[in-house]
Amino acid sequence: MRRLFLVVAAVSTLAVPASITAMALSTSPAGASSGVTCKKVSGKITSTVTIKKCSPKKATYTKLTGNGSALAGGGTLTWNNGQTLTIAAPTLVTGSGTCPAADTKQGFTTTITSQSAGNTYTQVGDVVAGTVCISGAGALKLASGTTLSL
Repeated sequence: MRRLFLVVAAVSTLAVPASITAMALSTSPAGASSGVTCKKVSGKITSTVTIKKCSPKKATYTKLTGNGSALAGGGTLTWNNGQTLTIAAPTLVTGSGTCPAADTKQGFTTTITSQSAGNTYTQVGDVVAGTVCISGAGALKLASGTTLSL
């Protein structure tokens, strides 16, 4: 399954413009200067991925969305208020937490390389690293016992 994810991500990176969204998920805010953590990730590798239930709670930053198909290539994610952040291409790492037996567990690490001038929630240089479960159908969710950190 890991090989399938890597192939899908690599092919998608070539097929999708660089401005398309990417994301990486993490298990802890270590190294992240903003300290933002999110508890919910949903979507598919080949379609829209949504990140929400973030804290500290800020009404204008409740949902981050992007196209999961560019996950391996880095790209831009958009907050519900229109503010954006761009991440570098993630590096695959050993993940933590647990996933259902049929899913593949995959860890990632990257950094925020740029963002909208008005984005006050995260900072350039924040580490984004983590663990997701990938179903056979390409559905993504956080590994049990982990959070997304920005």
